[in-house]
Amino acid sequence: TILPGEELHTPGSNIHIVHVGGRESVCERYINDPTTYQAEVAALEEGLQAIPEQYRNRVAMAHWCCEKAHEFGGIAIFAHPYWQPDQYNVSRDQARYMFDAKIFDAFELMGGIDQKKNNLQLALWQEKALEGKYLTPVGSSDSHNHDTSRAEFTKRFTIVFAKDNTTESIIEAVKNGMTVAGEIPEKDTDEV
Repeated sequence: TILPGEELHTPGSNIHIVHVGGRESVCERYINDPTTYQAEVAALEEGLQAIPEQYRNRVAMAHWCCEKAHEFGGIAIFAHPYWQPDQYNVSRDQARYMFDAKIFDAFELMGGIDQKKNNLQLALWQEKALEGKYLTPVGSSDSHNHDTSRAEFTKRFTIVFAKDNTTESIIEAVKNGMTVAGEIPEKDTDEV
């Protein structure tokens, strides 16, 4: 079963979100109607006064994306917060606020990045789970095409324990935490 998906990174935000299974594109909404998008984000931002000001706008953008993903029948995955330092890197505090916001359906525990960054993601996930702020774990190759010859395409993945092999059942299983994030090492000396 192939589910539709898109990676969301709204203008001015360092937070990446993967939208899976929706009937419409969230990206097209913020690209094609930036005025409505900005007004709706500003309204969400007003309700986030408990979050420090330096993170408030980006957290509001993430709220907007997750709300649209849900409105379109999909799920929202908090993806690779420690991807690229100084460009697409979510600070530890901001990542914690994103978990605390409870807007995501899942967290990319294993992504198409190096082991050190995946370990940082794993540490954050474990910390938040111990606080009772559990997010369903997923693994992802972060492949933006269908080239299965790329090593990353099959190295990181998600096993979903769904009732059947339909988009609806898969989304329901992810929402219910019925997943395992997996990673296959390339060499015997690699950590799993």
